[in-house]
Amino acid sequence: MRFKLISIIVFLIITVIFSGCTRNYVVKPFNIEPALVPKFQANGSINLINAQIPGTQKVFRSGPAINWVGDLYEWTGQAIELLASELEQRKMKVSPDSAKTLKLSVTEGKLLREATGVRCVITLKVIAGNGYSKEFIGENIHRASPFGEMARYYAGANALTEAVIAILNDKELIRYFEE
Repeated sequence: MRFKLISIIVFLIITVIFSGCTRNYVVKPFNIEPALVPKFQANGSINLINAQIPGTQKVFRSGPAINWVGDLYEWTGQAIELLASELEQRKMKVSPDSAKTLKLSVTEGKLLREATGVRCVITLKVIAGNGYSKEFIGENIHRASPFGEMARYYAGANALTEAVIAILNDKELIRYFEE
């Protein structure tokens, strides 16, 4: 009886370890420091469109027991909120009725555990209404414990913020905003 009980417990432990679980990896960008973005005066209004398909899931990091999964549609929405806030500070109205459009979609993301911390790399694709298209890379390494929950959060938040900063520093998009 005792052997049977021990066998069942060992079997359950092995099953849990190898079956793993999934954690949703949520990224919320930080506010942008003004010194990181050039000063420009946007004109008119713009429609910021989430071009990512709703519910698009991506495994950013896979481990023996945990898969870190992110919702690219949700991440794109976070980038749009940050970009909208920055454009509104430059007197550009964000409106779904605007003829001037900017389609955004987070298309790729990686979460890498390194000896010195956690690195997150996010690709944010932008298509302007005038046909201009470009992919912006946001990359950040958070130099804390590579196993810590907060290291993953900060690496992702900073990477998404870096991608939006790159959009706001792009000369072609600045011209588009100023038209």
